[in-house]
This record gives sequence, C-alpha cells and structure tokens, in this order.
Amino acid sequence: MKKYILTSLIVLFCFQSYGQVTETYWKAESVTKVNKTPIKAGILTAYMEMIEEMQLHLSKKDDSLFILYPYEKKMKTKDLISFSNVRYVDEKNELIDSIYDVDIKNDSLKIKFHLGNLKDENCYILTFSPINKQIYFQNVENLKSKKNELFEMLKTVDYSTLDLSTPKPKYFNDNINLNIINPVQLAEMISVNNDGIQTGYMGHSFNIQKKGNLKYTEFYIQRTDKLDFVAAKIGKINFNNIKLIYNEIDKKTDAVILYQMQLKKQEIIYLFESIDSKLSNAEINKENLNNMEITWSDNEKIIKMIIKNFSDDINNSSKILADISNSKEELIIKKELENYILSIQEFKTIITIVSKELAEIAKSDEFKSKLGGMPFTVDYNH
Repeated sequence: MKKYILTSLIVLFCFQSYGQVTETYWKAESVTKVNKTPIKAGILTAYMEMIEEMQLHLSKKDDSLFILYPYEKKMKTKDLISFSNVRYVDEKNELIDSIYDVDIKNDSLKIKFHLGNLKDENCYILTFSPINKQIYFQNVENLKSKKNELFEMLKTVDYSTLDLSTPKPKYFNDNINLNIINPVQLAEMISVNNDGIQTGYMGHSFNIQKKGNLKYTEFYIQRTDKLDFVAAKIGKINFNNIKLIYNEIDKKTDAVILYQMQLKKQEIIYLFESIDSKLSNAEINKENLNNMEITWSDNEKIIKMIIKNFSDDINNSSKILADISNSKEELIIKKELENYILSIQEFKTIITIVSKELAEIAKSDEFKSKLGGMPFTVDYNH
C-alpha cells in the first residue's frame, strides 16, 4: 500500500512539474540579416542601431510577452507586430518595420522582421540572450534610473540676457544618449510624420589657417512641448526648440539658436523690443526677400531675429521686404516688422546668438569649401 501511495505521489509530482510554465527572461543583443549578408551602410545601419539602442528587455511566459524596457507592455506573442509601431504617412499606412516571426528555444530568442516588402534582402533578425531573473530586473532598474536622471536634467534655460556665457543645459553632453527620450525618432523621421520630439548631437572637427585645429559639438532638442517642457525662454516668450554649438577646445558656447512656430504678433514685437533694449543698433537685411531678418551686434556677438516664411504665396511678403526703407530708427523698423507679420500666414520665428569669432569662421571661403552644406554652416553663417 505504501509503495502504491509513493508511486502515485511521484506520478502526480511529475504531472505538476510538466504542467508548470516557467517564465524566461531576455535582453536584446544585435541585429543581423536573415541571409547573413552585411547590412548596407547608411540609413539601414542607422535603423538597426536604433533598434539595438532601444535595449529591449522582455520576459516570456506561456504565450504572453512582458516588455519592461524601453516601455512597459503585456501582450500575446502574436500581437508583437513592430518595434517602432511607426507607419508611413501614405495611402497604404504600412509599418516601417514589421515583425513576422518570434522563434524561441531554450537558450535562444530570435525576432524576425522586415522593412518594406517581405523579401529576403529586406529581412532581419534581432537576437536576444537569456539572463536570470535577478540580473534581468537589475538591468531594467538601471536603465530606468538613467532615463529618470536624464528627465530630471530637462530644465528651461533663460537666455533673456542674450549672453553666450549662460551655462549650457546639463543634458547637452556627449556622454548622454539623448535618444533615450524618444528611442524611435529615426522611424518618425523616415515616416515623414515628423512631429515627435527629436534630439541629437554632431561633432565637427576641422582645421582653418590662422585658427588651427577647431572642434565643435552641435546639440539639439526639438518639440519639447511633447514632454510638457520648455527648452528655453527670452523674457516671457517660450521656445520648444534649441540648438547649441559648443567650442570643445575653449570650453564655451559659441552659438545658440532658438525657434518657435506661429508666435503671435505681439510676442514677436515683444522679442524685438527685448533685444533692441539691450543693443539698440538694429538693421534689416534687405538681401533676402524670402524671410525678414533683423540684426544686432556688439563687440562679442551677433544676434538675429529671422521670420521664416512658409506660406504658399510669398509675393506679397516679398514686395513688403523689397519696399522696406533703409532707416535704422527703432519705430520704423518695428513698423516694418509688424507689416511683414501681417502679410504671412505660416512662419517660424528664429533667434540666433552667435559669437563674432564663429561668425567670422563660418562665413570664410575656406570654411565653406571644407564644410559647405553641414548643418551649422547654414544655421550660423552670419
């Protein structure tokens, strides 16, 4: 009898063990092509880097997936259809990246996806490695902690003094990965539905005669209103977009550009008056009939207010610019500015503050021949 009971218990235990579903834990590693050929350099490698940098951490139990980073979501395995969940803005409305297979084995998890059409040359694999439960949650906690630290750095910078010595934002640091704020921003750019937050930085190193070796870093963050955060302000006017050029050799800011879409007329006039009260030597640039540009300067810097016209009909606004007088009187310039604003429907207001040293470099023929077409050449060439 005892032997029978013991045998029954062993059988029952085996059935229970067999019926238990264990939860497995995984972290994303790298992307490769299904056909094992190299990934072409350019936008494809950038897209795969975007997916890798998302640092996906997920667990699997039965037929369910639990994603804990970079976002939290629980779903059936079959419902994992994309990494970015961003679609092309066209009549087809297709996903940019589409998952078509989740292959899991004891020590292997591979998620297969494609870009565009489901063809061999467009198919890729994101490989995950298994990790134990404790390390998994430690990893997720560390990643979330770094993200929270970055978000705590997002403070408004006050440029009311129009001074380049104003400390640069703490998050403008090449040791900080700003992509954490929006891990799928590259997908949003590709989709043309580019209304999400955009961040980044770019290094520029070059040599100019009489100046020697120069090294700058360009930082930017755009559409900070998506985070309920104001990037910068001048007086009472807020800006959700900021670019900054930092001189890595002299350890100082050499240029700041702030811009905002569709400011109200009175807000633009307020900006004009705020700048003019500090420098009071305004001039209108009559060479550009597409946009209105007002320039101020002192011994250290050049400041511009640019009203960039995006309206379909620019004839009327161009005529107003062509008829502008050469007066340097504040009241006349302000009146010309008011007339121009009333003549356009869609526009962007840009404020640039640039050191005279960088302005001199950026407009030199040597600089243009070496770096023509680079972003800050366009934005900061005074």
